[in-house]
Amino acid sequence: MTTNVQTHAKTMNILLTNCMETLSPGGANKVVVELGKNLSKRGHAVTVLQGNPLRLQSEEFHQGFRIIRVNAPLERYHALNGKLFFYLRKHLQELRAQVVHLHGHTLVSPEVLYAVKRLEPSLPIVINYHVDAYSGTASRQFFWHVYTRICTKMAERATHIVADSGFEASYVCRTFNVRNDKLSTIPLGVDPVFQKKSSKSDKSRCENSVKLLFVGYLIKRKNVESVLYALHELVHRFAINEAHLTVVGSGPEKRNLLRLADNLKIERHITWKEFLSAESLANEFSEADVFLLLSKSEAYGIAVAEALSVGTPCIVANTTALREFSREPGCFGVESPPDPQKVAQLILHICENEVIVGPFSNKIRTWSRVTEDYQAVYEKVLRDVTL
Repeated sequence: MTTNVQTHAKTMNILLTNCMETLSPGGANKVVVELGKNLSKRGHAVTVLQGNPLRLQSEEFHQGFRIIRVNAPLERYHALNGKLFFYLRKHLQELRAQVVHLHGHTLVSPEVLYAVKRLEPSLPIVINYHVDAYSGTASRQFFWHVYTRICTKMAERATHIVADSGFEASYVCRTFNVRNDKLSTIPLGVDPVFQKKSSKSDKSRCENSVKLLFVGYLIKRKNVESVLYALHELVHRFAINEAHLTVVGSGPEKRNLLRLADNLKIERHITWKEFLSAESLANEFSEADVFLLLSKSEAYGIAVAEALSVGTPCIVANTTALREFSREPGCFGVESPPDPQKVAQLILHICENEVIVGPFSNKIRTWSRVTEDYQAVYEKVLRDVTL
């Protein structure tokens, strides 16, 4: 039987919080949007409370849920807002939240948790850290050392914690001292538009050229330079003159990547695109022969799930949460840091052989099914606080 809004026994008022702009690209933002949209479809009243780093309108409705943005001069300092506490002190009662769900591991989350616990101590709080464990620069390492203590205190006071992957669940348990019975692992989802795409014929793959794809923020953690080095190997070592890479995304590393492409003499083999709509992105995935994500660390790796769901083989760094995708048919893991020559050889292997993509485990499914799992968590924490 198909479930509709009227069949749900009880609807909830759910307050989600985000440490970034919810409507911007990015995995954590995608989670907030999809939960807001799909929970609203199921009859729940959803509000997203966030800062306003992009200085957008202070309130809007988006795909069935409400977004409230609170301006604060401190937002430039690692997502510290400083005004959310005062907003909640004034408006928490009128929001009528029954569950509060915090997203992100910046200073916004402890600010909101402190406010809620001070104002409504019995209100259940769920946390998604969305933590990838990448330490980066020395300043980030120092900040993370301090913030680990804050996250541990947050975990103590939270009602329940959700991880995006087995890797993140293990990391959160170990680093923030979380009991197993206080933690759930809920893999992320894919947009239905990706499910509508049919898998390409293996016979048509790489017939006249090799089409590679990367999708994501152009930041150091994503290790896009390793993708460029692999392309260099294809072009200059293996003489694949029709090899082509499409890079979809933007970020602070783009200038360095453009310079590297020029130095490697592969600039004419690369097309750079900004972030795309879901429909356009699904087309990019569908047209690619191989998708590559060689990140140093990922809490999940949602672009891999999207690529696999349309039948495109993937190559991932065999590290952190990406390692879990290498168990899915059609996804191949490589050592980290990657050897460009070996990555290029693997690309050619995929192109020259029949690669079966799927069937998949429960790790790759639609956001509607993911939302069912989150709703079950909310219902559980509400039952627990009423016992």
